[in-house]
Order: sequence, then structure tokens, then C-alpha cells
Amino acid sequence: MSDLLSRFLTEVEHFSSPRTDSYDIRLVEKMNKQDRRAAITKLLLLAEERVPQAIMTLGLLQATEGIPIIAEIAKGGKASTEARRAMIQLGLGDDIIHLLREDVNSGSMIVRFSAVESLGKMSSEEASSLLLSFLSDVDCRVRLHAYEKLLERFDIVDYQIEIGQEYEEVRSPLMQTSLLLGSDLESLHKRAAARAVQIFEGLASGKSAMDLGIIFDGGSPDFVEDLFKQLFDRDAPAPLKHILGGTPHEIEYGKYIACCWIERGDIRMPDLIMQLKVPWAIEVLREAQQKQIGDPVFHQELERVLKLLMCHKKTLKP
Repeated sequence: MSDLLSRFLTEVEHFSSPRTDSYDIRLVEKMNKQDRRAAITKLLLLAEERVPQAIMTLGLLQATEGIPIIAEIAKGGKASTEARRAMIQLGLGDDIIHLLREDVNSGSMIVRFSAVESLGKMSSEEASSLLLSFLSDVDCRVRLHAYEKLLERFDIVDYQIEIGQEYEEVRSPLMQTSLLLGSDLESLHKRAAARAVQIFEGLASGKSAMDLGIIFDGGSPDFVEDLFKQLFDRDAPAPLKHILGGTPHEIEYGKYIACCWIERGDIRMPDLIMQLKVPWAIEVLREAQQKQIGDPVFHQELERVLKLLMCHKKTLKP
């Protein structure tokens, strides 16, 4: 037995790395044909036992001998998510697209997250369509992962921040959408999902970044730094003047931040949102009320501002 094969089998026997999901394929890649066959045979035996690392390693090695086993495991049960990823690595993504379609409605966040990871490696129109559906997932981690994969798919990652800028806290329109997608308030993340779908479908139809309004339009890092200083200091007045003194881009960013800050139960936020004339203020504040965010004093403030907004809404009706 060669040193390479011995080292590989030892790793397989004692594998315990939490950072990788496969064995060290570099060892196998350096083996001669005979040792490689021995290594693959060992991996096939482990794959039959549904050992995730063996399945992933077979995929990474493009080991076509493992296709029958991996395809069967991909149908469901233990290590099925790894098997689906391995199928994609083997160039057989079309064979499992129907399984990934079912994962949209899975009760497991891990399964849905893994489906997004797999879809991100596929280039078909259906893969893009499924990624769009994951933007409305109930879990923010899945939503944001789908958004990240779509940004990569449409090659617009650079539009998140102006090229050449060193700061990242001044949000571009794409980062504003990401901010809302990460919110636990349905009224915010659903709005962001709809906007994201509009952007990606627009790009797919041939519209430019300029057409879709996703070009970074500047902003000052001082604006964001000062905004957060005021937000974290609950004894400070609501940063209304600071936000309204910004550029149009910064004002929009301030509105989004104020809405997301509601989740912290900050008593200053309901009135700030009203003063900023956020179009979806009633929807956000009602959801915060229904979820019983914050303490009793915050609840009273929510009720007061909601009454004012509702009265104002009635006066605007013809």
C-alpha cells in the first residue's frame, strides 16, 4: 500500500473536521490508477452507508462509479442533501431539479439552505426561478443566501458598493434590499423579496442596472456612523434631522433602518417612522404590535402613532 493511500484511509478512519464536508481529495488526485481505484472502492462502501463526507468526496472527484448510489440517496433520507450537491458536481443537476423543487416547502431550514446552495451551482432557468422563490422563505438565513446566489448569478455583486470605495456601511440599493430581507418582520422582508424579484427578472429580460435603479449613488460614511451613534444611544433624540439632511439615497436608507430598528422595541422609532412618512408605516407598526415587540411603554407608543396614522389616512380619502 502506497503512502498516499495509507494516509487517505487513515483520514477516512479518523475524520473529525468540523470545517470541511469532504475528505482530502488532493491525496486521491496524486495517486496512481491502482490506488485511486482502492480509494474509490472504500468511498463507495462508505457512501452505501450514507456517510456524507464519502458522498461529497465522490462528487468532487467526479467519480462516475458512484452515480447509482448517489442518485438513490439523493431521493431522500440521511445524507440526501449531500447527495444532491454531489449530483450537481457530477454534472447531473437536471436529474435532481424536481427534488430541489420539493425542498422549497421543506420544514427543515437546513434542507432549504442546502437546496439554495445546490441551485446556486446550476445555470438553468428553472434553477433561477427556484432561487427567486427562496427569497420569500420564512428564515432570513435562507432568504439572504438565495439573494447572494442571485447576485452572483447575474454578476451584479459589485453594484452593492461603488467600485473603489473602502467603506461598506453606506448601503447601495442592493444592500438596502438585503437589509430588509434580513428582517424578521414579514411586512419588510416580503417587500424586499418583491423588489429583488423585480430586479432579477428585469435583468433576465435584458434591462440594465441603470434601468432598474441599482447603481450605487454615493453617500457619506460619516452619515451612517453618526446615524448609528444616535440609534444606539436611546437617550438621544430620534435622528430625524440627521436622516432628512442626507442625500435622497441616505434618506431612503434611514427609512429602512428605522423600520428594522422597530424590532429592538426602541420607543423612538414609531414616531420617527411616521415623521419620515414611510409609505408602509402602518403595516410595519401593526406587525410589531401583533408580535408584541418591546415593553408596555413601547406598546402604548405604537398604539398612539397608529391612531394618528389611521386618522391621517382617513382624512386623505376622497
